Amino acid sequence: MAGRPSLRIGQHGKITRKYLGGGIWLAQCRFRDTDGVTRRVQRLGPPDEHDKYGKLAADALIEGLADRRPPSGADSIGLETLVMTLVDQHIERLAEDGRSARTLDTYRYTATKLTKFMAGVKVGEASAARLDAALRSMRTAHGAVMARQSRTLLRGALQLAVLNNVLGANPVRDVQSIKSKEQPKGAQAPTADQLRELLAKLRASEKAVNAT
Repeated sequence: MAGRPSLRIGQHGKITRKYLGGGIWLAQCRFRDTDGVTRRVQRLGPPDEHDKYGKLAADALIEGLADRRPPSGADSIGLETLVMTLVDQHIERLAEDGRSARTLDTYRYTATKLTKFMAGVKVGEASAARLDAALRSMRTAHGAVMARQSRTLLRGALQLAVLNNVLGANPVRDVQSIKSKEQPKGAQAPTADQLRELLAKLRASEKAVNAT
């Protein structure tokens, strides 16, 4: 059985679309970069409940392919690189490493929510304080679980900047772990044994009073 035909340089394969919920679609395809290497490329469309077939995501993917350059090491990442661009690259690397489809979908969905708080933040601006504020906002808006997933994504994304000698250390390491907000606790209800013991003490007290 013959394998899939080889793509020409600059050519993309079939575009597939997947609905992630919340009006968000993921479009992806194989693309042969100018270095001759075929890679999987993907883009998320903007949230739009009226986009029933993922056209916006497919359009974003085609637009991205038009300006695409193959990964080229340190000169592809700098202090002006958007943090969310590195988040996308980190997720692509996870896909190449064979992470499960469910995990990748979870991270992609989380990334769309994180964009609200990190859309314009550049690598050179990604201080621990700014990241902490974004993650706290994520916890308030979407819960502790998604905030922890966001912290994981940011750690992996900014590690790419460390590997490319853009940052000397990963600022996420100085951000505290995300904890769930504890609900105030009321008085604990007594157990059945505690109730029996309390009643026995009350009866004993009443007998002592009557005997005097």
